[in-house]
Amino acid sequence: MPRPIDSVVVPAARTADHLGPAGRLAAELGAQCVALCSREARAGAVVERVDAAVEAIDLPLDYHHPLLELTTSRAVELTSSRLGDLSTKRNLALLLARLAGWRTVLFLDDDIVEVRPDTVRSASRYLGAATAVGFPVTDFPDNSVVCHARRLAGECQDVFVSGSALLVDTARVRSFFPRIYNEDWLFLLDDVWSGRVVRADPVRQLPYDPFADAGRAENEEFGELIAEGLMQLTRCARGDRRSVLQAAGDERWWRHARYCREADVGRTAALIDQQRGRREGSDVLRALAAAGRRRDAIAASALAAYVRAWRSDRRRWAARIEDIPTVGSFRLALQWLGLVSHTRLSNVS
Repeated sequence: MPRPIDSVVVPAARTADHLGPAGRLAAELGAQCVALCSREARAGAVVERVDAAVEAIDLPLDYHHPLLELTTSRAVELTSSRLGDLSTKRNLALLLARLAGWRTVLFLDDDIVEVRPDTVRSASRYLGAATAVGFPVTDFPDNSVVCHARRLAGECQDVFVSGSALLVDTARVRSFFPRIYNEDWLFLLDDVWSGRVVRADPVRQLPYDPFADAGRAENEEFGELIAEGLMQLTRCARGDRRSVLQAAGDERWWRHARYCREADVGRTAALIDQQRGRREGSDVLRALAAAGRRRDAIAASALAAYVRAWRSDRRRWAARIEDIPTVGSFRLALQWLGLVSHTRLSNVS
């Protein structure tokens, strides 16, 4: 049977107009809609302009909570990256779920423009056996800059489920979203290994030009190396979790992974140059070059150290989650996290 959806959580960074689809979806599902706002999103504007009940929280730039203190968040290799606060918002949603007693949460990014309620209800049937159900974004593919370039060059490029539209059984999940590009892939990895992630029907998101800002590819490269290196290692180890984790903590593997990544991106750049020429393909080639410069600055030892820290953080997070009490209401959960004064509640019923 379909499972009730307790909450739709939006890590909002765009203007209030982008929250309409999530608010209406939550209303049709009978779920609470929570917007965690920063950048262009403002809680006051969200509750005034969204024509559905929504509880919006302005996340302070200096927001801090001991439960969110993680070694991976302080990784030197990520301090210069424009990663924003997406991982913080998603981790806060996991904490809110535990505190408020939400069993089933739908993570929904504010650029997702079409999700059918029946699609979510149907997907919820998988929870219990599955920890998470993802709705892939395929019409405008939810990929990194380098992956978009691969597709443009005619290479095979799939779309993995992501945190953009993800239904989670919060009673079973023990993972967290690290502050890195591909944070959702790492959040899901253990459950992917265990066969507890299901791919549901696709959803739609707003299109954008992935090559307009070469800095995007540069900021993604560390997370791309980690995710693709782990994926490649999983294939090499034929899915043996222990072998993967042992090898992933060794910098020798990451020297190999960096070499493979360099060859792969170089092949894509050559295809773009051949097919489009340097003028027509200049934006793509500029983005790929930026990714290459960033990759050259990343040491294999730093990649191995990050994986070791991530696994340690994951164990620490799982222990913290177990100790969090269920306080029984959203208001008390906000008090527990020090966010009451930053919250605006909609008058729409």
